[in-house]
Amino acid sequence: MFSLLSLHKSGANGVKSMMPGKIVLALILLIISVLVTACEKSENTSASSTESENISTFSLNQLQPKVLPYVFTNQGTWVVKPVQIKNKDKAKALENMQHTLDTISPRLKPFPAYRNGKPIIPKIKITPITIVKQGRSVNTLAWFDIEYNAIVLTWDIASVGEETIQYGFSHELGHWVWYYILTDQDKTEYRALVNGKKTMEYHNDLKDPGMNKDLLIEEWFAEDFRIYACEVPDYPHLLRTPIQKSPGKPDDLKKFFKRVKADEA
Repeated sequence: MFSLLSLHKSGANGVKSMMPGKIVLALILLIISVLVTACEKSENTSASSTESENISTFSLNQLQPKVLPYVFTNQGTWVVKPVQIKNKDKAKALENMQHTLDTISPRLKPFPAYRNGKPIIPKIKITPITIVKQGRSVNTLAWFDIEYNAIVLTWDIASVGEETIQYGFSHELGHWVWYYILTDQDKTEYRALVNGKKTMEYHNDLKDPGMNKDLLIEEWFAEDFRIYACEVPDYPHLLRTPIQKSPGKPDDLKKFFKRVKADEA
């Protein structure tokens, strides 16, 4: 406002004398405009790149676990009993689950969010039930449901505490990695590490006629993933469950699982 009033009072001579100054000012404004535009383009490109990265990959601590009842499609195979829980129990379970994700996430590389153009981000569900397969005496603590791409933890494991959630979740995450992340070549390489003469000896120790050789190797992978990728230790004193580790050599397994481990700083 003040500059316009001064220019009006200076008259023709004043306007003439101000011309060089106006040219300099115009050039300065032009340079500033170009720099601002360049910065905005750079920021937009950076934001677009970050957005693209967020879309194409994800880390565990970005997942949103939920407490939900679970519906089973193969009725008659499982004995399911609902568990009544209070809001504070639900909140505590979710808190433990989120802390588990925050703990394990930095140990692993980000996962791809898509496979063959389809999203593969797993769902995480804590379900207020106890469940046991007919013919077994031990409750199922957790499982990976490939049909619904969901890692499910029962109240049997969620109610014990964070250590058991870490244990169950990291094992089931191993199943998800087996199905969605490993290539056929990766699986062949892993089988070579564990598929020795001890395979059937370990199989017989399980005393489970429904456990075929392929499923056994997948279970071994899930346990090895828990140990060597997620770095979650054994908690048998909490879970009362047998440890089904593979017969692979620890040094070889550590080397194998480096492909999913976060890069060292």
